[in-house]
Amino acid sequence: MPLSALLSRSCAALLLGATTLPSAIAAVPNGTDLATSASLTQTGWIPPDERRFTTTNNSFPGWDGAIRSEWRYKPGTVEEITFGGAYARAQRSGVGTIDASVAIGVSAQARAVATAAGSATSSAQGEWWIEVVINPFANVAQFGMPMYLRLLERFGCVDQGVPGVLACQPVDLSTKIGHVSTGRFAHSVQPFHEGEATFRETVTVADAANPQATGASATFAGSASYDVGIVSGGDLGGTVSASGGWTANDFVAFPEMSSRFLSLYPTGDRRNNEDDRNGPMAGEALFAVREADVLGRFEFGLPFPELNLPYALPSAAYRVTIDQLATAGFGNAGYGWGTVAADFDNTARTSVLAVLDPTGTLDLDPSIIQVFITPVPEPSAFALSAGGLAVVAFVLRRRRQESTARA
Repeated sequence: MPLSALLSRSCAALLLGATTLPSAIAAVPNGTDLATSASLTQTGWIPPDERRFTTTNNSFPGWDGAIRSEWRYKPGTVEEITFGGAYARAQRSGVGTIDASVAIGVSAQARAVATAAGSATSSAQGEWWIEVVINPFANVAQFGMPMYLRLLERFGCVDQGVPGVLACQPVDLSTKIGHVSTGRFAHSVQPFHEGEATFRETVTVADAANPQATGASATFAGSASYDVGIVSGGDLGGTVSASGGWTANDFVAFPEMSSRFLSLYPTGDRRNNEDDRNGPMAGEALFAVREADVLGRFEFGLPFPELNLPYALPSAAYRVTIDQLATAGFGNAGYGWGTVAADFDNTARTSVLAVLDPTGTLDLDPSIIQVFITPVPEPSAFALSAGGLAVVAFVLRRRRQESTARA
């Protein structure tokens, strides 16, 4: 690329705002940390030399991955019994497209057999950016250049006399963020002493440019515990206790079902076809939808290479962090035969629903919004970009001074 062209593009980043620049220079995403463990709560009658224990703790900087742990026992020629199982996953899809999304979730399942019982725990932490671009050219027939010109007016863009360079003011726009939590608690209906499963998650969305500003962040948080024990009439039942952003009304009871459908493993795993050794299951299912308006600092920046446009477009970056934990286990005596689980391995999906101008100055139809999932840049990347743009600013200022002197 010629030096003049490079300077022109760099100056555009300086004058128009560098909101989109960090995603271009970030080399290593923060990614997702996943951890699972399974254990035997009470050894009971299992000989030490016949115990099996597996656990994994791993990190997926590429954002895509799944791990699981099991505590399994194989009593002679009898089929293996899984006393504890945990599963955690994080997966991106549609990266760099309007349908970009991240799915993250955890599950934990514990099983009791006679006088032995297992326990399990699973956790996931993730961090990424949701970059929101206002692109009037996404639907040329309806918007196109007329909408682009209205954007220039709303952002107060002024021609600087340099080809392709405009000076635009940042504008605070409100982005409607939606978050969906899904999952279920479950237990087998055969009597056992007692059991408990828990799940919690905290999701925070904040404007990356100005996270401390009023209205520039939102948190979706909820937790619940599922206590299983003998209820009136001598039956085995489960009770949900919810807190944070959830209430008991977010959970609905589901009818008895085959235990073969309660699986902590991906489709196609042979364990999906296990027989119903613990009989039918019962439990509570969660489907909670939350929405929040998050104020974001939108600025004109370099065109997104994915959009293949010659125009700079306004965009904002929102930093998303998530923390999840699922556990399952039993009391200390009289286990019997049973299963208890927190099955939330596909629970968290955070998405952009619309962008609104709080002043009512500009009508922003959701159909012109495009979303990109990008890494959170390291601090060194910010320093590098700031230093480079300072040099460009100095060069540009000196050129203008020389032109004025000649005149």
